[in-house]
Amino acid sequence: MSRPALGILLLALVWGGSYALNEVALRGLDPWTISWARITLGALVIWPLAIAAGGLGALRSHARPLAVTGVIQIATPISLITVGQQWIPSSLAGVLNGSVPIFVAVLAIGLDRAERATGLRVVGVALGFAGVVAVYGLEVGGDRYAIGGALCLTGSSIFYALGPLYAKSRLAGVPQLGLVASILTAASLATAVPGLANLSRPTVPELGAVVALGVVSTGLAFALYYAVMMRIGPGRTSVVAYLIPGFAVIYGAVLLDEPIGDGIAAGLLLIAAGSYLTARRPRVAATSTP
Repeated sequence: MSRPALGILLLALVWGGSYALNEVALRGLDPWTISWARITLGALVIWPLAIAAGGLGALRSHARPLAVTGVIQIATPISLITVGQQWIPSSLAGVLNGSVPIFVAVLAIGLDRAERATGLRVVGVALGFAGVVAVYGLEVGGDRYAIGGALCLTGSSIFYALGPLYAKSRLAGVPQLGLVASILTAASLATAVPGLANLSRPTVPELGAVVALGVVSTGLAFALYYAVMMRIGPGRTSVVAYLIPGFAVIYGAVLLDEPIGDGIAAGLLLIAAGSYLTARRPRVAATSTP
């Protein structure tokens, strides 16, 4: 196995496991606290790497789009995921979050002509939405809390898709590690008030889950993602988005004893197939960061 392929597999393992880690942290911690701590720890990991890589001079002239991207692509979706997972299992959250490439194609209709779906990509959009409908119909049902959780995860996918479309032209040429450190910092500031307002004393497993989410799933995973992307390009790297939901389902079943219902199985297959067809030739890196 080549180094880039190994890196993609490792990213899928790490990001697929973030939903199970959220589940553990949510046993005693407020979702806003988890989101803020995760983002802040990730920023603390990335900044030394960004400084060592140099090229931070361009950040000041791009302060506004960096701040907006931090809110759109980091603070909002991560918070929606964590809030939503209060009411739905981690495996279901992972499957719903696999729809990011589908929403990239849909949002591109009005935001980026180069990303508009044509041919098989239209088929991919249809398959992806069929998968989302299957999840809602077969797994979520009429439970209002489950519906709220599923809507949060769907909303997070929309914001994950919107972020790259917004940043594509506005942040072109900004050094990538500096970009990630900046948007994580902006996201940390955006979530600080609700995150710090609900602090509580965690248990050892809860603290370990939050540290793993911040240091590994956010900081180190971002660094690895951009290292792989710089070597093989965003298109080939985006294959990780198709692997994450499968690993999320495996972690949920093996570690948390979550059942794999018909809706999760059908949604996983349809969303993965739809996302693959939709992002066959991506110009925007549509990978979510759960």
